[in-house]
Amino acid sequence: MELQRHGRQEDAGQGGTVGFGLIGLGHHGIRYARHLAADVPGVRLAAVCRRDRTRGEAVARELGARFYDDYRRLLEDCEVEAVVIVSPTGSHRDMALAAAESGRAILLEKPIAPTTPEADEILDAVSARAVPLMVAHTLRFEPTAEAFAAALPQVGRVRALNLQHRSRDIRMTQDADPEAADCRGVVLDTGVHYFDLIRWFFPSGLDTVRCEIRRHDRRRSEDAFAALISGPDLLVTVDVCRATPARQESWVAVGERGILTADRFGNTLSLVTPDGTHRLPSPEPAPTLPRVVRSFVRSITTGTPIEVPGRPAREAVAMAEACIRSAEAGRAVRL
Repeated sequence: MELQRHGRQEDAGQGGTVGFGLIGLGHHGIRYARHLAADVPGVRLAAVCRRDRTRGEAVARELGARFYDDYRRLLEDCEVEAVVIVSPTGSHRDMALAAAESGRAILLEKPIAPTTPEADEILDAVSARAVPLMVAHTLRFEPTAEAFAAALPQVGRVRALNLQHRSRDIRMTQDADPEAADCRGVVLDTGVHYFDLIRWFFPSGLDTVRCEIRRHDRRRSEDAFAALISGPDLLVTVDVCRATPARQESWVAVGERGILTADRFGNTLSLVTPDGTHRLPSPEPAPTLPRVVRSFVRSITTGTPIEVPGRPAREAVAMAEACIRSAEAGRAVRL
């Protein structure tokens, strides 16, 4: 296997595998670590990084990786050829810039950054150094999302789309810093998944946002919001509430020839036409993180296009910012 970087081909590491460094070993980072260590062919977990040395070293020993408590030292490791950044969003800019400077291909957990100016800095840095960047908008890799996207043409021109999510924010119930968890609002943290899906389904044609936010279990940030995102021919509603112990997620596309519905957690799709409701084949469930990593590895080793490059990830953050501006202003704002 060969790794394409900076316009040239280089050896992919020991044993024909790509050596990965993982920055961040929180709840989500641990999931990445286990997948990188065991579930993705052609990948080797070379090193991990966490500020908590005791917990980080334990994971490193378990998975046979080297441990660093400073991401800059991990980026100096000669066996690290690509890096996965699964740190708090506020640290993405500094870590991504350092990774770009080191020449490592970057898989960056969503959102790309907390603000569009920081996202722009990341995009400028990877562009200047010709470093591959993929943002892990994992919802695109959900089998239900792929099946929904593939079935959209069956309803003809889409006139309305509703994306609805209900769940409990796991960080509010786990052993985590309550102040830190309370600061992470769901518009950027959860809503950005759906803003990316919207741009994936409909790359253009939306120009206005109207949003309301609510705080139920949080004091410092929102845990529920409803956004109306509109254009001349399309209305999109995104309705997210992470203040309930129940889990439910539904997507509905209303088209000129019928209605397409999906239950993501139930893993079902249906097409509603004048003839009745028709159950579509259910997609085979599959964990998203290995699919994300496989896509990234395929791109950096073969030169195929990155599936979720930085630019659309930046636009998802811009939509989140527009929602916050609208909620603060109490009116619709332009995208």
